[in-house]
Amino acid sequence: MEKTLKLLSDRHSDDLLARHFQSVKKLVSAHKHGFLLKDVITLTDILKRCTGKIETSSKYEDMICLLVHRLSIPMLMENSSDEKFKHDYTLLNLRYISRIEENESQFIDVDKILLSSKMTKTDDSSSNTSKSYTSMIEDGIQPPVNMDIEKMTSKLSTRKSEKQSRARLTDLGVTNDAIHLKNFIEKTLGSHENTIHWDQVTGNIIIFDEIQISGPSYDKNSCRFLDGVMNANPQTKKHVDKLIEKFYSDKGKRQKL
Repeated sequence: MEKTLKLLSDRHSDDLLARHFQSVKKLVSAHKHGFLLKDVITLTDILKRCTGKIETSSKYEDMICLLVHRLSIPMLMENSSDEKFKHDYTLLNLRYISRIEENESQFIDVDKILLSSKMTKTDDSSSNTSKSYTSMIEDGIQPPVNMDIEKMTSKLSTRKSEKQSRARLTDLGVTNDAIHLKNFIEKTLGSHENTIHWDQVTGNIIIFDEIQISGPSYDKNSCRFLDGVMNANPQTKKHVDKLIEKFYSDKGKRQKL
C-alpha cells in the first residue's frame, strides 16, 4: 500500500499511467476481504492522488472505482488497538456516499465516479436491523439502507452528457489546455449562463458573444474580436488577454514543481 502511494506521489512517475493502474489493481486484489482500518490514512492519500489526476486521464476514474468497490466491504481490524481509528474519520461506505471526510473538514470529492459502481436499492424487508448493524452505521462503517435513487440517476445523466460533450469537442480539435482555459476564464467572467461557451462548429471559445479564442493554440495571439461585432469594448479584450497570460503562466509554474 505504501509502495502504491509512493508511486502515485512521485512527480517523476506522472507519465507512468500503466504502472499506476497495475499498482492500484494489485493493491485491490491483495485485499479481496476488505482493507484494514489502520490503513485508512494511506487509503485516503491514495484516493486524493487519484482524484487529483482525473483530468489527465479517465483511467484514474477506473482506479478510484476499484478502490471504492473494495471499500464497499466493511473494513477489518487487525487488533483491538485499531479501535482508535474509528473516531478519527467518518469512513462511510463509498458505494453509497460521495466522500471520505477527515477531522480537518477536508474531503475527497468522488461524486464524479461514485455511480460507476453497480448499485441496487435494498429491499424494505431488511429494515429490521440488529443493534450491531445500527452501531456500524453510526460508526460510519456500514451504509444506510435507503438511497436517493433519483439523485443518483440525475448525476449519472449529467455525467453522461458531459462525456458526450467532451467527445464532440475532441472531434473539433479542442485540446485539454483549451478546456482548462475556458474553465479558468469562467471562474472570473462567467457569472451568467452561456456568458462563455464553445462554438459548436469551430471549437473556438466565445466570450460575451464578441471575443473568440481560436485553436489549435488557444493563446493570446489567437484571441480577437468576432467579425461584425459592433461597439466592441477594447478593455474587455485586454482583460481576457491578461487572463490567458495568467492561465499559461500558472501552468508553467505548476510544471516546474
